[in-house]
Amino acid sequence: MEKDLTFLGGLKLSHRFKSLVAIGVIFMVTGCTYSNQVTMDPKVGKLEITKPIPLEAGLLITEESKKQIFRSGPNPAFQFNYPVFFLEPYQLPIGEAFEKAAVQVFSQVFLKVHPIRSLDEARNYPLVLEPKLTGFDFRLVYFHWGMWPPYTGVDIQGQAKVSGTLISQGRKIWEKTIEPPLGTRYQVYTELAKNTVGEEASERIIRALQGLALKMVEESTVMPSPPYRGWLQEMDQSKQQ
Repeated sequence: MEKDLTFLGGLKLSHRFKSLVAIGVIFMVTGCTYSNQVTMDPKVGKLEITKPIPLEAGLLITEESKKQIFRSGPNPAFQFNYPVFFLEPYQLPIGEAFEKAAVQVFSQVFLKVHPIRSLDEARNYPLVLEPKLTGFDFRLVYFHWGMWPPYTGVDIQGQAKVSGTLISQGRKIWEKTIEPPLGTRYQVYTELAKNTVGEEASERIIRALQGLALKMVEESTVMPSPPYRGWLQEMDQSKQQ
């Protein structure tokens, strides 16, 4: 099996059913392997934050969180009444990508962030942010349409869910979960490059983290009406206790 994300297309329309059966037999015999590692290198743009929060914060991402891996499923899907051909199983290092993106995002929110791995290290900082990637889904839905020449399309579907907790003096002062709507990107391909898969998967994580960061800034101070206390006020209160 080739080690790239090449679509098993390029088949004549009359051979579609035979090809689907043959591919299904291959997966039944060989099972699902994940030697196909896709690189993720998230690059975060500038956030719409006029002034960072003038605090240094510990950014807590545990080793367990960093080691999260997303593995594609071996089962076919169906779209427009045409069977979707199998893709070689692949895996995405979503934990490593999450950490890289989180550092870039929250470096724009705070004066400075310090990546840490444990709650023991968290004691060295007056404010600790613990972001978590609590949900991630990613699908490549391939299909044919047209009689001749047949076109190959792919619908790249993905979604990330993140949560964030702010801790001050061992006390939780703020918590929020962000789950942007399912993102899709439709294009015509004869094959799908690895870097495209990695870029699209990274973008789903970036969008969720950006949403969390903007909500954190928005709720840092007192809201106008009704008079809610922002987490900065909660932080001051925890210092006084």
